[in-house]
Amino acid sequence: MKKLKSIVLLLVFAIVITGSGYAESIGADVIYSGGIVAEQTGAYQDYLKNPSAYTVIPEPVEFGKSESSAYLEEVMPEKYNTETDAGKDKKDFPAVRDQNIDGDCWAFANTAAQEYSNVVLNNKSYKNDNEILSEYHMAAAMNYTNDEGYKTFTWDNKTGGNTAMAVAYMSRETGGGSVLLKDFDNSKYLKYTGDRTDYSSLLGIDRAGKLISQESITNLYEGSSVLDYSYEDGSIKNIKYHKNESVINAIKAGIMKYGAVAVSYLSNESHDGYYNSKTGAYCGSWSDLLNGTAPDNNKVSFYQNDGSIKYKFNTPTNHAVTLIGWDDNYSYTNFKTKPSSYDGKDYNYENGAWIVRNSWGSDWANDGYEYISYMDPTIGFSASGYKFSDETDENIYSYDYVGLMGSISLKNSFGCTYQAIRFETSGKEPLKSIGLYALDMDDTFEIMVDSSPKDTSLPMNLSESEFKNNRVNLKDPDTGVISKSVQFSSPGYKVLDLAAPIDVNGSFYIYVRQSNDSKTSTDEYRIAGCTKGVNASYYQPEKNVCFYSSSKRGDTINGWGDIYLSGYNWCIKAYTGSNSLKPSASPLPTTSPTQEPIASESPSPTSAPTQEPVVSESPSPTSAPTLEPIVSESPNPTSAPTQEPIVTDSLTMTPTFAPVVSPTAEPIVSPYPEKFGEPEIVVNKAEQTVDVTVTRVDASCEDSAVLVGIYNSNGILVGFRKITSVFDENGTFMISGVEYGGLNANTLKVFIWSDMGDIPYLDSPQSVDLN
Repeated sequence: MKKLKSIVLLLVFAIVITGSGYAESIGADVIYSGGIVAEQTGAYQDYLKNPSAYTVIPEPVEFGKSESSAYLEEVMPEKYNTETDAGKDKKDFPAVRDQNIDGDCWAFANTAAQEYSNVVLNNKSYKNDNEILSEYHMAAAMNYTNDEGYKTFTWDNKTGGNTAMAVAYMSRETGGGSVLLKDFDNSKYLKYTGDRTDYSSLLGIDRAGKLISQESITNLYEGSSVLDYSYEDGSIKNIKYHKNESVINAIKAGIMKYGAVAVSYLSNESHDGYYNSKTGAYCGSWSDLLNGTAPDNNKVSFYQNDGSIKYKFNTPTNHAVTLIGWDDNYSYTNFKTKPSSYDGKDYNYENGAWIVRNSWGSDWANDGYEYISYMDPTIGFSASGYKFSDETDENIYSYDYVGLMGSISLKNSFGCTYQAIRFETSGKEPLKSIGLYALDMDDTFEIMVDSSPKDTSLPMNLSESEFKNNRVNLKDPDTGVISKSVQFSSPGYKVLDLAAPIDVNGSFYIYVRQSNDSKTSTDEYRIAGCTKGVNASYYQPEKNVCFYSSSKRGDTINGWGDIYLSGYNWCIKAYTGSNSLKPSASPLPTTSPTQEPIASESPSPTSAPTQEPVVSESPSPTSAPTLEPIVSESPNPTSAPTQEPIVTDSLTMTPTFAPVVSPTAEPIVSPYPEKFGEPEIVVNKAEQTVDVTVTRVDASCEDSAVLVGIYNSNGILVGFRKITSVFDENGTFMISGVEYGGLNANTLKVFIWSDMGDIPYLDSPQSVDLN
């Protein structure tokens, strides 16, 4: 195989450089990973367009269920209330509280779910008010930002939250982790609704528990009733709605397992026709949503996505509550809007309701509790259950300060995918646990720890055999089973204890291997990521700490990509104790292969990527139809929310070129002399084209491939061009006539990458305004 002496790759980007690889086999010994796709749900993208309209934020990621059993199909009792049927004293459960402030229901719902779990699973008691947790600390901590290092979200408390934020808070060390009410008086919260100049009282509070497992039981639009329909001759027909028995069973199982589950729904208790104040019973109306007569003009919209017809609501949810039980025989006569199913011809009244702990005080409804019918169109959305331990004397290392914000999809090019993440301690500490998200069931997770890396700047060249021989034994937080490979029984955030803690001192790497024997080479793995956005604009992903496997030679991973280039960090955490182990755990063998730069073996792609942006759900049509014929819809870049991009498939540089930095250090300046002059960029606004001229100042740059990618203002790849450059006698080459018209592109950044032996070199980016 011919080795290129030097590669120069010129990329023109708008907003950010993405970290995508490209799928291509070079000869017979090097395989490159498929393109990276970053995703956020369509509902979350809709939210980003108008955040102030939401009090409960749609989840940014949908969790996958098992192909063999999407939901548990267990036989459940007809009636169950955790407070009376879980074998606990009813007084052990916390009293209903009043949120008082709009927009904090999510904190109250998830905190109550934690407290009920602590009673049922950890034998805690909340008879003593000193043990009660502070909901307002969660709301304040996740909605407070300053410029002095404490960076979370940037919205006001009244714009709400979601489960992803609650999990981020529960699993954090600084300014999170759940704290006791006695340690953070809720009255302090009032100061965070104004200028928020004093944040010190949020910090330095002992955590009151360690989140070890969060289960995503349902996603958005997975409620206890469901709409059925067909799409024929360009219109919606055969509409029916009925109980969603599989979801009902799944939520029931979650309540029995965790004591309670937090859910969201579309609350219109103020609507006289939906809420019966005499019985404290509530049910919304499918009929009103279908006919467009629901409160606040809310209605069902149909749209096409991935070849199928789906539905959504203008506002899917606006309130979060805690489900603590159910009654299958709770009579439909208790409701003002009689809960009914519809089979296309007849309406049939339906019994059955959830027992709901609300956050509007004990003077409301039935001492603060209400019944919500199974037939309510939205109850049960985004259901989540929690499991905690009492262990809190740990250091938590992570880069996902604002939690799960999107998913990264990586092709199954190698029959698996690897993620690597580097942390650094200030001294010797025992690594005890590793936290990560399982977005899809049926994937298998294995972990290796390199406690003494030879090269801290990049992950090692990693062979399958070396990884297999150095895997650690892990304890599944849900089953307690210890093994070297874990397939979780439920999706969500999981903390895996190491059967034998490993001493780490300074820099160390965690390698995660994700595999699934049923996946083909074109299938993808989804990995949880944390990114910047309009609702987390202070968050900045770290460079050179989170990597993905980008190329493989034989059975060895010999190339790593920095996921930072896609604007993300991994949602992986390391939990360490404060005391070192005796004796120290053995590091990996020092004879492992060293990292080999592969740029000299990577010719430029022969064609531009053609993959369109992938989103988990298309944004709704701008004029949402009800039962009228629908128009097939795809995401429109010009109407996308103003935020950091939902990254699409695109090209990236060979990962080994990334500058070597520590998590907080500035990039190392190349010791080599300057290789290129500053690019000359000429914008022809009349023709809407760009000419780029690059001058070589070092004749050693003999071989080059020039890639020009144009991204719109939302970070989506909308144009691409490839040129094999030829320097003229003056050492220059030009890329001319690169069109950007009609692509909503408003900013370009020019980067020049060059491989000078084993030393990476990266010129400063050059920016140009296209407007």
